[in-house]
Amino acid sequence: MDPNMLLYASFSILLILFVSKLFKKSMHLPPSPFPKLPIIGHLYLIKEPVHRTLDTLSKTIGPVLSLRFGSSLVVVVSSPSAVEECFTKNDVVLANRRRFILGEHIGYNWSTMSSASYGDYWRNLRRLSAIEIFSTSRLNSFLLMRRDEVNQLLLRLSLNTRNEFGKVVLKPLLYDLSFNNMMRMIAGKRYYGEVVDDNEEAKQVRDIIEEVMSMAGAGYPGDFLPFFSWIDYKNYKKHAFVLFKKMDKILQGIIEEHKSGEGRNSMVGHLLSLQKSQPDSHSDVNIKGLMVDLIFAGSDTSSVTIEWAMSLLLNHPCVLKKARDEIDAVIGQDRLAEESDLSTLHYLHNIILETFRRSCPGTGLAHRVVGLVLASLIQCFEWERISDEQIDLTEGKGLSMPKAEPLKAMCKTRHVIDKVNT
Repeated sequence: MDPNMLLYASFSILLILFVSKLFKKSMHLPPSPFPKLPIIGHLYLIKEPVHRTLDTLSKTIGPVLSLRFGSSLVVVVSSPSAVEECFTKNDVVLANRRRFILGEHIGYNWSTMSSASYGDYWRNLRRLSAIEIFSTSRLNSFLLMRRDEVNQLLLRLSLNTRNEFGKVVLKPLLYDLSFNNMMRMIAGKRYYGEVVDDNEEAKQVRDIIEEVMSMAGAGYPGDFLPFFSWIDYKNYKKHAFVLFKKMDKILQGIIEEHKSGEGRNSMVGHLLSLQKSQPDSHSDVNIKGLMVDLIFAGSDTSSVTIEWAMSLLLNHPCVLKKARDEIDAVIGQDRLAEESDLSTLHYLHNIILETFRRSCPGTGLAHRVVGLVLASLIQCFEWERISDEQIDLTEGKGLSMPKAEPLKAMCKTRHVIDKVNT
């Protein structure tokens, strides 16, 4: 080889290494695990459940660490002080979110509150949801509907548990309640439960919701490794688009029902009334985007929270007894617990706060639903574990972190169950 060529090559390599090291230092990245593999980065380290894997890494490397998921830089923050600094002092700097492929389709081209980029558009959506959907007056307008769904839950639970303990599986019952609460608020109709099991529209809605939640919880390699997106690995993008078309047809159908005067008291009806004076801010696409957010962010999260709370209470009978004693002392057995009672049930309120996740735009609605359901379950039934063994608290897969094993318990009605209206 020509000596000059060898010299130039050596110099070029040294220059590249120097610039690379200088650039890396200038980024001031937190420490990261070794090795970082070509192309995939640290993806080889990520195993289910992901939060447990990240917890193990943080205990080894430190409370703040950086990872490379393919072409994406990820920073994991696990200490309370660092989290506070990120989300109070630097919340605007860190307010944006990554654009996932599913959000392009199911999120109406990243235009929903849960997928839109931080800015004026997102702030307007947040303001709209706070004023027109989650305000006290709007939530109060659906109070009787929520009471009715809780009554349906209590009646279904009491079928085989009157006067003697019977085995129940709470998950499907809570799931139906949460989605019916949300769908009745959105569209004025029930889509879950035995009454609508054979209804074709309800069946389509249930199938679409299940498919979307399955895709969202599974994750997609193409979100971090562009090559998989280019080749449409496992037809993910095609499936997402087909699913979007089916979902959009259902949501647009609900809007058209309300436009033709068939709609009941609902969120869609209210937003359509605003559309007449503010068509740009309340377009059909914006309304459908809000419907998507409410369905997927505000339904199974409530049912999962209630199931976790009941699991923990059954593992701590003394806490369950104290909560029941408070309800009996404040409300008694002559009437059912109501949402208006929740502010006086301080011990129950603390139980809910111990179980809840971080605050969200719909926290007011969530507190009402979770609070009323928990108060009603504790007031109307005696609860026991199936055996002396503790309830399994292992986490399952999914964005809302459900239990790995659905909660099974023994319950028996109390006298106040007779106050439930059929």
